[in-house]
Amino acid sequence: MATQDFRLEDDFDLAFANGDLKILDSQDQEIKLITVISEGDLKQYPLFGVGIVRFQHSILKQELKNKIRTSLVEDGFNVKDISIKNNDIEINAVK
Repeated sequence: MATQDFRLEDDFDLAFANGDLKILDSQDQEIKLITVISEGDLKQYPLFGVGIVRFQHSILKQELKNKIRTSLVEDGFNVKDISIKNNDIEINAVK
């Protein structure tokens, strides 16, 4: 069974519908959060996170792939593939 969590809007605010929190299968949202947070953002896990903003104008695609893979594996994901083409990143990973 897929893990469920509160749905977040694109700006990371909680999503509501009819006054109630929206719920979703959280795997894709979890991957997005892991790539967005930077090392040092989580007090309990100071070395966790990709910090994708650092790589925004970088040519270090392999370093970015490695950082994504490492962070996802640390969180329990089985990473099948990561592809980076232009500014698009596709991550194929499951828990």
